[in-house]
Amino acid sequence: MPQSRSSESARVATLPTRGPELSAQEQMEGMLCRKQEMEAFGKKAANRSWQNVYCVLRRGSLGFYKDAKAASTGVPYHGEVPVSLARAQGSVAFDYRKRKHVFKLGLQDGKEYLFQAKDEAEMSSWLRVVNAAIAAASSASGEPEEPAVPIATRGMTRAMTMPPVSPVGAEGPVVLRSKDGREREREKRFSFFKKNK
Repeated sequence: MPQSRSSESARVATLPTRGPELSAQEQMEGMLCRKQEMEAFGKKAANRSWQNVYCVLRRGSLGFYKDAKAASTGVPYHGEVPVSLARAQGSVAFDYRKRKHVFKLGLQDGKEYLFQAKDEAEMSSWLRVVNAAIAAASSASGEPEEPAVPIATRGMTRAMTMPPVSPVGAEGPVVLRSKDGREREREKRFSFFKKNK
């Protein structure tokens, strides 16, 4: 019998060690309505319609499938790759008023999704699990923590952030004082075209 124990321990030693089991707080799946708001920073998505997708949250990534059967076979929704949740932001979409029970997921690369759950309880459970997965994925990535860009400022473009520029002519700033002054200034600028009186 001692030989069988030693051969058993040798066999056990050669088996690969199991990774840590995923906790229930880091995985979840179910049907949600999804709407992609942003494709990248400052660029709205081309298709911003609501779609019913089967979402699978596992190992710090969120995959989208047509239904549970497609998820079990591994066929993604329209060939989309799962999105990484490292340094993402999940929050309730208080500013979205067209539908109820909507939460927002902003990703590191500027993509932004809205998800609608069937009720308040489902929305809060999805948010709790998503935020736990975000924290786990961000700590597992090993990257130094950078200050996250707030979701509200992600969509700002140069036109929104730059102060307005006053028009400047060749002789200096254009000053418009009265209707006659505007006409004279216009005549100076467009002197090539003669005004018929």
